[in-house]
Amino acid sequence: MIYLMHIMFDEHPFKVFEETEWQEERELLQREMGVAFSTRAKDGSFMSVEEQIACANEMGLGSVQFDFRNRLPHAVEKASETLSVFHELNDGVSVSIHGETPKIDETTLKIKNAELLAKELDIARSVDAESFTVHPPSIRQDLFDGLDQSMRDRIVSGYCDVFAEKINAAIKEGKRFSVAIENMTLGGEDGAWGQKPEDIKFLIQKIEEMLVGKYDIHPDIAHECVGATIDINHALAGEKEASSIPEVLERWFQELGEYIRVIHLYTPGDANTSLMQKFESTLNLAARYSPAAQLFMESKQKPEVTKHVFASVKNKKL
Repeated sequence: MIYLMHIMFDEHPFKVFEETEWQEERELLQREMGVAFSTRAKDGSFMSVEEQIACANEMGLGSVQFDFRNRLPHAVEKASETLSVFHELNDGVSVSIHGETPKIDETTLKIKNAELLAKELDIARSVDAESFTVHPPSIRQDLFDGLDQSMRDRIVSGYCDVFAEKINAAIKEGKRFSVAIENMTLGGEDGAWGQKPEDIKFLIQKIEEMLVGKYDIHPDIAHECVGATIDINHALAGEKEASSIPEVLERWFQELGEYIRVIHLYTPGDANTSLMQKFESTLNLAARYSPAAQLFMESKQKPEVTKHVFASVKNKKL
């Protein structure tokens, strides 16, 4: 096995907040809700970081996630400069970054875009980002299951090392941003690996082990610096009954608890009943299990649609 250390991370039990405690947390989560912009819009058009910033400024957002996916290296370099200026002018705004999807080299089983991810992580550190959302290694569930244990270990080790190295560098600088691993769409063997709560928790704890064992980071600090992004629509993929939404989501929040750093709630074309049901369930569960998480409406819509739906949800009386 790759990891020689077996650390009892269960010494960090998750607290479940009672109703008298989580009412106030729910109001705070709604009040501090931000927007996670997507590089690629629903209609296939692209949104530059400059356009994302312009929209964030117009909306007066206190928290915003910028998307670095689907950008060429020179565009990432330009985005770095743009975000540095934004950070200097808006140091009160909470910044998060969504990094590129880690892609696996099928020959070496290493992360073939590790250099790009390292650059994005450096940008996150430079702008004091609070979190860095990233997908698990990009591999189908059936392919991952078909590999022998040593090959799976190689994939996990190569993936974790990219993030552990940069988390360690941030800690040495006195910064504590969290790498937040996002759940993928449920789809059984046809879906990507990382579609179950236990997959995400497994990766989180392997990075914690690496921080402690390889970089001599205290377990409590390691525990703070790696967590999860829960995408609500990914978690609910395939669920057709509105009545089952709270139960399905509660399993995710129970399993990942305070590991959840970021929550994505997809923005449809209007503030419909389905969105409001998901929003209310998400607020209730986050307030009970993950009150320190940052809630974002993840939007692939045009700016005018994003503004309208965001305002409707943020101002909803619960």
